[in-house]
Amino acid sequence: MRRGFLAGVLAFLCVASVAAAASISAQKGQVGGPPTLPLGAADEGKKVTPAVVIGRGPTYDGHVEITAYGWKPPADDPTGGKQFCTWIEYPPETIEFGTCGSAATPPANGVIQIDSESQIVGGPPKKRWSRASGLITSEVAKVKVTFQRHGPKRHTTAVVGQVTDALRQKLEQPTRFGYWDVKIRGHVRLSNLRARAFDADGNVLGSAKHLASQTTFAR
Repeated sequence: MRRGFLAGVLAFLCVASVAAAASISAQKGQVGGPPTLPLGAADEGKKVTPAVVIGRGPTYDGHVEITAYGWKPPADDPTGGKQFCTWIEYPPETIEFGTCGSAATPPANGVIQIDSESQIVGGPPKKRWSRASGLITSEVAKVKVTFQRHGPKRHTTAVVGQVTDALRQKLEQPTRFGYWDVKIRGHVRLSNLRARAFDADGNVLGSAKHLASQTTFAR
């Protein structure tokens, strides 16, 4: 009886530990939980799952939350199928649109791409920033960004979010995918921005650069 009782206690503690870990991961603003800043309905198409944080990390002035939700595109969308939309949050107040697309469609060069770029170039210099983000494949572990502000080129590391199988199921996506984001102090030349993707062993998998056809804006 004593041995069975101890086994039961250990089993209970194990389940309780797993439940506690799950509840921690589902907290607001943490990976697996809802974003800090609530997202409304999609501008077009239909939002089909709750928004969840798929990546979180530090920026020079706080932190960033890479957020995604499952999305049903409009009927005239040529890709169709189950898609996703990403949003980039810089709490306490800024939300930037990332991209909408299909997890089953790889980046343009097969590894990494730049989908979204934006800048704040007006107002006090200390309030100005530049950012870029984009889709990556599931094997990408790190993204390094090269940019130019004044003088020589500089380097920084982006925040990477990878959709695990558990997150993939929450987002109702057919396959795993990842997304990256970088926020840089000040006004940089987006035309010179480059992003390189690395695997967990530090091997370069591919790179992406600014596309002149993409729309950027200043506020």
